[in-house]
Formats: sequence, C-alpha cells, structure tokens
Amino acid sequence: LLLADEPTGNLDSAAAADVLRLFAALRAEGRTIVVVTHDSRIAGTADRLITMRDGAFVDQTVLAGRPGDLGSLAGPL
Repeated sequence: LLLADEPTGNLDSAAAADVLRLFAALRAEGRTIVVVTHDSRIAGTADRLITMRDGAFVDQTVLAGRPGDLGSLAGPL
C-alpha cells in the first residue's frame, strides 16, 4: 500500500509524468496506491475516485474500463 499526499504538487510536468509512470508500474505489480490530489489530470489516471468536500465524502466514481480511462474526463497531463 502506497499513500501519497499531493505527490506532484511542486513538480514540473516532466517530473510529474515520472511519478505517474512509477505509480503505473506499481499498479501493474498489483500494488494499491491511494493518492490525495487537487489536480484533476492526476486524478484522471485513477480507476476509482472519491470526492471530498469540507471533510466529507460527497461522490464516488468507479471505472468500468481500463485503469487510467478516467483521464479522458480530465484532459492530458
């Protein structure tokens, strides 16, 4: 289990892409990754999204396709 709080928050686009590639490799190994982010492009790489507002869960989106397909909702990184 990897917990990552704003893992790309202060990174440039190239470094953020490196982090996402690392996450993809870990996911391919069957690892679970929990990411907290405000960046919808990063969230778009997930296979499950839980949206919070004012400290409460307000929505959940579960992917029915391939991991990362939620990115089509958010646009490119």
